[in-house]
Amino acid sequence: MGCQPCPRLFALVCRPPGRLAQRAAGSRHAAPLLDRGGRARDRRPCGRGRERCPRRPAGGRRPPPPHRHRWPLRPRRRHRSGHGRVPPAGGNVSQLAAGQRLLLHLAFDGTAYAGWQVQPGQVTVQGAVEAAMARLCNRPVRLHGASRTDAGVHAAHLPAHLDLPRPFAAAALLRGLNALLPPDIVCHRLEPVASDFHARFAARGKLYRYRIFNHPVRPLWDRPYLLWEARPLDVAAMATAVAPLVGVHDFASFCAADADTTTTVREVVAARFGPAGDELHLEIAGTGFLKHMVRAITGTLLEVGLGRLPSHGLTAILAARDRGAGGPTAPARGLCLVEVVYDPAQLEQWRAHLGDQ
Repeated sequence: MGCQPCPRLFALVCRPPGRLAQRAAGSRHAAPLLDRGGRARDRRPCGRGRERCPRRPAGGRRPPPPHRHRWPLRPRRRHRSGHGRVPPAGGNVSQLAAGQRLLLHLAFDGTAYAGWQVQPGQVTVQGAVEAAMARLCNRPVRLHGASRTDAGVHAAHLPAHLDLPRPFAAAALLRGLNALLPPDIVCHRLEPVASDFHARFAARGKLYRYRIFNHPVRPLWDRPYLLWEARPLDVAAMATAVAPLVGVHDFASFCAADADTTTTVREVVAARFGPAGDELHLEIAGTGFLKHMVRAITGTLLEVGLGRLPSHGLTAILAARDRGAGGPTAPARGLCLVEVVYDPAQLEQWRAHLGDQ
């Protein structure tokens, strides 16, 4: 009596070839496709010319998988700061009517601009803001600034007013304006003002700051915003020299020759020169300033710091009323318009505390 074959080995040897083995044996149509039971299968897709598969609906598409979430989806949590929050549709969004006069509080890096005022063939800050507003309102807009800065001078706060040509939501106007402005100009806020308000004539005072970096090695990060002076300076003499500037004087010795002004008399309410960290700052506040006035004062102070002028030399320069008597005009990159105020009380605060800081 012979040995009986193993059932497992018999099933393995006699198992019909798989789908990959059938395809490798020849062409796609060389042999019929067999299922696991050895029966021939139709190669046509399910639902085309033969009885459809009972597991598939008509059309050959499988039903979608069941919902696998074990709990209902929760809405995405918003950041506590309110970023991305949609403002309510009620009356909380202030609406600005057409013809409303607005005061824009602007700041800019003046490195790439030929000053504030619009000039033919020049890129200016006023021109850039007017172009953004015209694109936003779809009609021309005229802007009136509180001050006119020189080419290359920066501003941390320069107000300017305009008459809104069409109705707008205040929040949408501020957001749209900043989206269209160049990256070196920003509008911090806007506020409605009276129809007879003028940003320039209503201003009561301005504060300027000139930054000097007095070090043998040139600065790296802040070089577009300050003047580098490698030679040692007499800081004490420079601080003493600014004292005669305070008061009402004729600043013709510190005014540009091509300035279009009727009078050169101005009032300086406070002036300070001294160290501020690794830098030296000249801070000067007044009711008004002439063209190149702060830069001419800075250039004269540098002559004092280098020992070329005595510390009391600015008194004689003021009395001369001649631009040739003063020192050279300092570069524009170190000057910044810090603030423009419309409250007379701020002048008294500068008068009392600016020199003590």
